[in-house]
Amino acid sequence: DPMSLFVPLCLCGSPLQSLSISVAARLRCVLCGEKSFFSFRDFRGHSFYYFSYFSVPYQGENNMPYLKIQTNVTTADSSANSADEKAILTRIAAGIAAQLGKPERYMMGAIDTGCTLVFGGSDEPAAFVELKGIGLPEARAAELSEALCSSISTELGIPPDRIYIVFADIPRALWGWNGGTF
Repeated sequence: DPMSLFVPLCLCGSPLQSLSISVAARLRCVLCGEKSFFSFRDFRGHSFYYFSYFSVPYQGENNMPYLKIQTNVTTADSSANSADEKAILTRIAAGIAAQLGKPERYMMGAIDTGCTLVFGGSDEPAAFVELKGIGLPEARAAELSEALCSSISTELGIPPDRIYIVFADIPRALWGWNGGTF
């Protein structure tokens, strides 16, 4: 029986090593660390196995988005790490995780209320927000901005026109986790 098999290679030309195998395997380049998918197709009726490789941005569970909110608004209980602030941050972060298609358990967030913050010469309620992540989709920035402004306005009473948001797509090699990088 003929068997068709090839070793998938990274764009850098190095072989990929298996991270896990199921219907599609997660692979990582042994040299540059780039992660990709490898799909298996079994054509047993034709008496051979066909393996097809395609490189796509790795959307694995390790792509942890980070959300940071700084505001001059004070919550009802504005003590450090208050339950009120945690609840507000959790609701906003959960909404953004859903927008990004990421499980909430991989979303990291921070909120800093009661900051000295002036926007347009006024200390009326305002916020500065940062959303960072690996593979953050630039094409969806407007959609994410709308979702963040809506959530922050609802949760903290800040008008959307007093919220600045910075989006940052961080290269894998510059995002550390668990003693390494992605």
